[in-house]
Amino acid sequence: MKKVLSVLFVALISFGRSAGFADSFIIEHDRYSDESERIDNKTCSFPITVNGSSNNNDALFFDDAGNLVRILSTVNHAILTFSANGKSLTARGSGGIEYLFNPDGTITVHTFGINLLMTIPHYGPVFLDVGRATFVLEDKHLYTEFIAGPANYDIPTFCSALSAG
Repeated sequence: MKKVLSVLFVALISFGRSAGFADSFIIEHDRYSDESERIDNKTCSFPITVNGSSNNNDALFFDDAGNLVRILSTVNHAILTFSANGKSLTARGSGGIEYLFNPDGTITVHTFGINLLMTIPHYGPVFLDVGRATFVLEDKHLYTEFIAGPANYDIPTFCSALSAG
């Protein structure tokens, strides 16, 4: 989850807007479906193709001066498929992320929901990341403020399930 948040933070910083909070907001809504594919060469000793799809609902909050001050992004029906060596595993998620652009230049991030759930038949959960968490991004460093709920990643079992043997 930290890797995903780090990538999103870098993208958000590129907006180049100053932060601030106001009593009234201008809100823009954006609803869209998203699909992606990437190769993961780090998790296991072999490459894994990761395909993802989700439905997203973003609300962007701007203050009266037009500064982006908050993003609330909810995700539903997220599906990630991990494939390697002719085998595939599927993870599902539904939840959201809230970004608050603080006046001091930091960004506070709240995650919530079932961020990721993957089970293997006759084994059980391999990836389970649910609950709520708060992170703060300051000067390109990600700090964990609060975590409630399990975040378990059984990487050896995951890699074994996708291995050639």
